[in-house]
Amino acid sequence: MKKLLILLSLFASNFAFSQEAEKNEQKLWINPGFISYHFDRTMGFNEKNYGLGIEYNIDKDFSLAVGRFKNSEYHMSNYFTLGYQPIHYGDFKLGATVGVVNGYKGLYNEKSGDYFPMISPMLTYEKNNFGVNFLIIPEINIGKDKIYGTFAFQLKYRLK
Repeated sequence: MKKLLILLSLFASNFAFSQEAEKNEQKLWINPGFISYHFDRTMGFNEKNYGLGIEYNIDKDFSLAVGRFKNSEYHMSNYFTLGYQPIHYGDFKLGATVGVVNGYKGLYNEKSGDYFPMISPMLTYEKNNFGVNFLIIPEINIGKDKIYGTFAFQLKYRLK
């Protein structure tokens, strides 16, 4: 998993330095975590996934994000993602985010903590210094384990 993080970092940093900087626009966003709505309403999941995250817009299509939040199982999780949103309509962008997350028991291990891959479609709205990311995590069965489907949104504020 460390190799995946290193490869994502190298790709993103190389890509970022190869792009021409946009003038007069800060590309750094900060967020307070997520609010989620789980499709299975019987499990008692935490849906106030507070934390701290930072997102950097490499260009109009690519972004990097890193953060820490209290996950749906009431454990702390860390994430590192690369977003690609090539479809633009006004202040909206559509695409996907891919990366790694940890802190969930039972996925690939019997203890809470190991990193595992994640991918999600993502719709983003950005206007001036305010933005919101909308994500859908589909329900997936992985052997005896299960990823419970979730709709999540993440408010964000552009740093000046």
